[in-house]
Amino acid sequence: TPLRNIAKKRHYSDLIILNTDGEVVFTTEGRSDLGQSVEEGPLTTSALARCFQSAQDEVTYTNFGPYPPLSGKPVAFVGAPIRKGGDLVGVLALALTGKGIQRVLSNVGGLGNTGDIFLVSKENHYCFHSRHGQAIGGTLEESKKDVRDDVSASEALQLVLEGTTGQSVLRNHDSDLVLSTYSPIKIQ
Repeated sequence: TPLRNIAKKRHYSDLIILNTDGEVVFTTEGRSDLGQSVEEGPLTTSALARCFQSAQDEVTYTNFGPYPPLSGKPVAFVGAPIRKGGDLVGVLALALTGKGIQRVLSNVGGLGNTGDIFLVSKENHYCFHSRHGQAIGGTLEESKKDVRDDVSASEALQLVLEGTTGQSVLRNHDSDLVLSTYSPIKIQ
């Protein structure tokens, strides 16, 4: 279908349409979420449910959270209202498992043998660690690991978690001096 082609071309895990009651009425992947409601049942606490609530008024992004139709793997959603003549008729939700993010962030070319990339959520959970293959879409426990509790977390991670942007020579998780560039990013 044309919608499946769009999802595949853009590397979305799924393209989901919900009606105004929160029922999944279309999914390009035909998973177990088809026919389920985000208002009741196993999807009520999912990122899709949060996306549905927020996307009725505006384009929105939900952070990664466990998604039951994917065996609880972390999934994020981008959502937008579907309107006809100004009236809300549904919500479009694009599912992101992190494979696209992983593809971009795992390109450590130019970083030498010790270069590393970390992506950390605003809840201080690892989302991606390039050298160790820890990526979004791993187990929920991996995605919930709090960076602040990780004894190998570097000074740069601590600075970025404080909202600091900069470049400094700092000690990394192996206590080696490294050039670090760090910055919080805002996804809108």
